[in-house]
Formats: sequence, structure tokens, C-alpha cells
Amino acid sequence: MQWEENLLLWVQERVRTPFLNRIFRYITHSTDKGALWLCIALGLTFFPRTRKAGLYCLITVLVEVIAVNLFLKHTVARIRPFQAVESLHVLIAEPNDFSFPSGHTAIAFAVSTAIFLSGYKEAGFALFAFAAMVGFSRVYLGVHYLTDVLAGACIGGLIAYGVRLALRML
Repeated sequence: MQWEENLLLWVQERVRTPFLNRIFRYITHSTDKGALWLCIALGLTFFPRTRKAGLYCLITVLVEVIAVNLFLKHTVARIRPFQAVESLHVLIAEPNDFSFPSGHTAIAFAVSTAIFLSGYKEAGFALFAFAAMVGFSRVYLGVHYLTDVLAGACIGGLIAYGVRLALRML
């Protein structure tokens, strides 16, 4: 879609700075391979008071990886914006998988939603803010379209909610 390409080029030309480049690279790389989210989930499982929330997060991460990275990305097969927009410069190593939906954003919102729904509202809100920054970093760095990120956020939240409902039925 032309408006998304125009948005990416606008971000590249008007928003990018060397300082922000470092910040958004750090944010995006801090969530590579879902390691941060797995550490949070595993960390929660170590304490009796948060063990249920940790297990809920772990199941949510597993479902998100299967649904997004193994199924949706390959089903939709949308190419990355840097492959389609000739003058777009990507600021990190070019991912070699498909673009839609954003897996980084989906897992960030899945875990944030799981923690929020577990009753840890303040932590959930803080993680939602960080998840939004993760999503923006993916657009900023030129590896996702805005709709990839918005879909990832919605899908991640829905996965966490669906896992919550399924666990309540057990």
C-alpha cells in the first residue's frame, strides 16, 4: 500500500537521527528471538506468588510462536518493506522471514497482556508501553510496515486473552 511506503520513507527522512537509531536498535535487539519475554515468564515461575502468571506467560509465548512465526507469516507471505521500497534503508541486519505480522510486536503484546490479565496491572501497563516502543522500532528500522505492527499487537493480545480463557476452562 502506497501510504505505508510513504510513511516508512517519511520516518526515514524526518524522524531518524543517529541517537534514535541507537535507541531503537537496542530496543528491537533486546527482544530478538523472544529471549526477554521468555526470561520474564521463566522468572515469574520461580516465585510461588507469581508462578501461575509465569506459566500462563510461557503457554502464551508458545502459542504466539506457533500461530505467528510458524503459521501466519508463512500463510500471508508478505515481503519485507526494504525489499519493496527501493529507497528505504534498513538499519539492522535484514530479516530473512516474512513481514506480516510482526513477531517482535506480537510476542511483546502477548506477554504484556498476559501479565496485565494476571492482575499485575502496573507491570502490564509498563510492558504495554515497552511493547509499543518495540512495535515502533520495527517500523523505524525499516523492517516492518505499520500494518504488520498493528496486526502483531492485536494478534498478540488476542492470543493472550484466548490462552487465558482456555486455561480457565481446565
